[in-house]
Amino acid sequence: MHTISHGTALLLLASTANAQSFNIDCNAVAGRGVPSVSYGAAASRPGVWQPVSVEIGSTPLALVDLAGTSTSVFLRDDGSDPPSGFVLGNPAWTGDDRELLDDTLFFSCFPCPDPEGKLRFEGLPSGWYALYTYATSNGWITVIGAVEGPQLSGGPWPGQHALGISYALHHVNVTDGSLRFSVAAPPGGGGYNDWNGTQLVRLEPTGQPSCFGDGTGAACPCANSGLPGHGCRNSSTIRGAELEAFGIASLSTDTLGLACAFEPPGVTNILLQGDQSIAPAAFGDGLRCAGGTLKRLFVIGASPLGQVWAPANGAPSISARSAALGDPIQAGTLRVYQFYYRDADPVFCPAPQGSTFNASNAVEIVWGG
Repeated sequence: MHTISHGTALLLLASTANAQSFNIDCNAVAGRGVPSVSYGAAASRPGVWQPVSVEIGSTPLALVDLAGTSTSVFLRDDGSDPPSGFVLGNPAWTGDDRELLDDTLFFSCFPCPDPEGKLRFEGLPSGWYALYTYATSNGWITVIGAVEGPQLSGGPWPGQHALGISYALHHVNVTDGSLRFSVAAPPGGGGYNDWNGTQLVRLEPTGQPSCFGDGTGAACPCANSGLPGHGCRNSSTIRGAELEAFGIASLSTDTLGLACAFEPPGVTNILLQGDQSIAPAAFGDGLRCAGGTLKRLFVIGASPLGQVWAPANGAPSISARSAALGDPIQAGTLRVYQFYYRDADPVFCPAPQGSTFNASNAVEIVWGG
């Protein structure tokens, strides 16, 4: 039986350390190092980079966080094809970029057409996470249950980390303590693939949730109250859609992300932004509290699990999108956000009380400079 082995953790405290965020480097070849604790890579999370060796198997590896502190989170193999160590040897990579990208776990199963590395985090607290996965030799990166589908990573090095070239990015709502991801050869990829490393980031909430359809405020149009903290009930779940905000709502550092869960699978969403919070008003099968100047920022499809993340990978930030639509946000001002989404079930909350769409709760954000 193979096991994951790791070296002695560096007990250095990084200023941005997060107790449930992890930096992992596939330190697969003897003599290759790990990136320095000042290196944040694409996730901008400097801290300890934990090495993972070529020996990968069912015995779990206990992970240290960015400060080098032991945690109750583990990484284990989830049914990978046989791995081996490999050096890619790209002369364009230097410094910490080289330490992360140059050596890799190489998965192969000749002559099978689709070799795959499958890994699983265990012991994670519930909540939303962002998973950055580095695979620099053209691989499909999939995170089970994530909002985004498979993403191709790997291509000519552009001089800095780039989505779809040096890494893939997925957002996932962890509810059972585990998160699974895989690295697979692309169609016609020659029967192999590689994995260079991963950053798992626990996303911290921000803003003030409001406009609940749980019976604590205005009544839902068809007496279809959701669970506490959610929007009005929809045709797929008694919970109702739940909107949460994460990141930094700052005009100089806009990392704000809006996550919604418990929608019908695959439905179309519009992210609505208002510059005032109004009393709850009937809105389709739900309630709307975003008022004043309204902007429809993004149109996004829900995942098969009824989850949505905005902005989508590659889209402009929320503040940039608002400005492009004629509503430049000023520091210290309020914006109110809701997703409204298609729910076309002809029986659930029909007209004239309801309609063919519903809404999440709202989140109120006061923007910083």
